[in-house]
Amino acid sequence: MGLPDELENKANEEIEKLKDYIETKKESLEEEIEENLHLAISNAKDSLELIQENLEPKVEKFIQKKLEQIDNKVTNWQKESKLIVQEEIEKKFEPLTKRTLESLEGIIDEKTAIIKENATKEIQEEMKSFTQERLAEASKQAAQVKIFAIAALGMSIIAIILSFF
Repeated sequence: MGLPDELENKANEEIEKLKDYIETKKESLEEEIEENLHLAISNAKDSLELIQENLEPKVEKFIQKKLEQIDNKVTNWQKESKLIVQEEIEKKFEPLTKRTLESLEGIIDEKTAIIKENATKEIQEEMKSFTQERLAEASKQAAQVKIFAIAALGMSIIAIILSFF
């Protein structure tokens, strides 16, 4: 029972490490996205102020479209980041699961062999004990039958002898 617990502990440790790695990666990507977003928004605001002072309202519409594009890019980056994180999880989870199952198969085979061996020994011991008990009973009964047979023979001999007198 110790080995599956060890494997489960190891699997849990690996899963925890994977979770920590993914969480760190996720936070890093979110920080990068947030920094890029703040930088892009800051730059866009500066540009917008200059344009508002110097250009027509048509340019303002153009900038709004660009801001929307930037927002869409950030949204897409976030979606892509989530997909990347999910792919990483799937990449790490499948081999870990496979290794765990392979390890468990070996342990199960080993435990099954041990159980079979122990069961065989127990059955052999029980059969030996059962056989010895039955042989002892049979010997006891045979001894009793011998005694009765000898007694019957003795009585028969006495009866034959008495019949001659």
